[in-house]
Amino acid sequence: MEPSPKLGNSESCTSLLSGGTITKDSATLQLQVLSATENPLIPDWPLEAKTLKEISPARLWKTTCQVAIALVPTFFIILGISVCPLHGKAKSSPGQVIFQSTHVASTLWPIAFAAVVGTMSRVIALHQAERGVKLGVLETIMRSQTLFNTLKTSFGLQFFNKWTAILFTIWIFSAVGSQAVLRILDLKESTGKVPVPLVYYPNTDIATLTYNTFVSWNDHAEPSRIERTMVYSAALQDPKSAALLSNDSSDSYKDYLKRINRLEAINGTRQDLWGNVRVPFLHLLPNFNESDRRSWVNVSMDQVTPFASLMGVPIRSSDDTAVGTAELQLSSSYHVLDCGPWANFSSWSESHPRINQRINTTNAWNYTSQPSSSTQMASSGTFLAVANEEAYGNLNTDTRTVIMFGSRDEFADEFGLYSGYTFCGVKTEYIDVDVECTRSRAAGPMTCVAQRARATKTSPEKSNVTALGDEWWALHGPPEMTRLGTFEQYLKDPTQVFNTSYYDHGEPKFRSIPISTFESRLALLLNTYWHVSLNTHNFVATDGLSPTSPRDVTVSPGFDEHPLADWGTTTAYRTFSAGQIYLIAPLWMTLYVAATVVLTVCTVVTIVLQSRIRAPDILGSVSTLTRDSPYVAAPPGGSGLESTERARLLRDMWVRIQDVRPGDDVGKIAFSDDKGLGARLKWDRLYE
Repeated sequence: MEPSPKLGNSESCTSLLSGGTITKDSATLQLQVLSATENPLIPDWPLEAKTLKEISPARLWKTTCQVAIALVPTFFIILGISVCPLHGKAKSSPGQVIFQSTHVASTLWPIAFAAVVGTMSRVIALHQAERGVKLGVLETIMRSQTLFNTLKTSFGLQFFNKWTAILFTIWIFSAVGSQAVLRILDLKESTGKVPVPLVYYPNTDIATLTYNTFVSWNDHAEPSRIERTMVYSAALQDPKSAALLSNDSSDSYKDYLKRINRLEAINGTRQDLWGNVRVPFLHLLPNFNESDRRSWVNVSMDQVTPFASLMGVPIRSSDDTAVGTAELQLSSSYHVLDCGPWANFSSWSESHPRINQRINTTNAWNYTSQPSSSTQMASSGTFLAVANEEAYGNLNTDTRTVIMFGSRDEFADEFGLYSGYTFCGVKTEYIDVDVECTRSRAAGPMTCVAQRARATKTSPEKSNVTALGDEWWALHGPPEMTRLGTFEQYLKDPTQVFNTSYYDHGEPKFRSIPISTFESRLALLLNTYWHVSLNTHNFVATDGLSPTSPRDVTVSPGFDEHPLADWGTTTAYRTFSAGQIYLIAPLWMTLYVAATVVLTVCTVVTIVLQSRIRAPDILGSVSTLTRDSPYVAAPPGGSGLESTERARLLRDMWVRIQDVRPGDDVGKIAFSDDKGLGARLKWDRLYE
């Protein structure tokens, strides 16, 4: 075997600028060697020529590096596979290990991605340099170690190529993958739904309800009247009811809101004094469309809703301890009024002397023109009566029931005893209401709120069936309804029900209230008293009824015999918490898969190209600046050393970027190991 050839006495390098050859003579090389020998000899420095196979890193080291880089995407692939079976599963200890791993992996991802793609960039650059490439391409690849550096290098070199686009796209997945692995799996509260039978009061059968009222009033006349008056009075004097139908005409409404939190005022109107859910006037809801009454209209959550009655709808459930939210739909009915403009009562009384005499003597008449023994005159000077055709004459109305409301103003002498009046047509409106009920604690109160409403599909004739259309209720209902002094006060200004001094300067002047506001308030009070007159025990929750109570609608009435005969039935779907479950986010899972594929491809490219490269890795290292430099006294040879190995061997060499021609008029900046020059760079010196 021939001995390895010694390093020659001369070596040459090719100039990139001239293409010529610069020959270093033996004296120069000897000076370099002598300079290098001033320091201790460098161990393991190759003094003899060797093959690339001999001086390249050991195969075991290469294999170890390749296995290490292959493990990086392997970890994220295994993590992605482990996450998939957790979708929809309940929270568990093994699941929590994987869940926490995704949060740790989100921090490791940018580090792992940079390690793989950064290594790949160096390998691609070396592979391209071994085969020949433009310097701009090589510089682009070598400097593209981050997303920002990729753009910075391209703009700095003013050189854009396919590698710019490829590396820029790859580096985007560093940020995408980090967010994807963090959000790929989430822990959410799981809910379930169970049907719950419910009953609510009253149903929408106006005729039957009114007949049952007649039976009840006959059987328990005095006790029923006392109960009705107490509940009706409590409803009118409920402070939370003051906000209803107030804001469009009341001067004191703003003052009222100052005394009570606005949201508290709004939320306080959604249920009555006994916790029953109130039903809205459908035609007064914002966004209601008269031409499309069957469409759902949302009940506003941020403003006071125009509810149809101060009494809400009682809802009974046999499941009265379960915690959760229940959604149900119920049907309801209420009266609406269509009132004509205010008119001069004196003029009307002159043209109707017979009826006017009856008003002045008995303060009442019914639709059969027979005087009533019950007064329909409120203590402060109003009357309300069901009118017959003789009273309202040719009034333009398509309703079968018309009522007349009159008021007295003692300071309006020109109008006589009663200053003004209006006729109002009465109809019944039927609606469906979606209700949401919530119970926050076991055996706690159930809070129900109307969410949206729509008109129920009924025959036109049903709208003409009203409580006031029943002769017995028409004779007894209005007198009791108007007897309380707070009746007039609420009509005038709901926020001033408790302010008795508000009326010290005379009777309420109803004619100053817009007729649309007046008719809504009067309808609200009419519906309130009508509900109270049905069965007060049902509304104040002293009935003890539930969906399991006896029910028989085949035999007419009797509250005692058939307690649920007048109740409606429905089914609520209660949502309950079923514990926490793991959920995979499809979008983030897709991005995670894409990012992991990119990471895997980069790993494969790195491993494949590394196995095909023969050239030593001399790119991107400071030690490369010592190769063949006349300003660095490195030992001769070692051209086959990789940059890392060369840096290890020369790690104790002192170097500096300095002026290697300090004595010349024009300096030269170079990477040098000459300590004796002592020439640091200067701002105002010329350099070639």
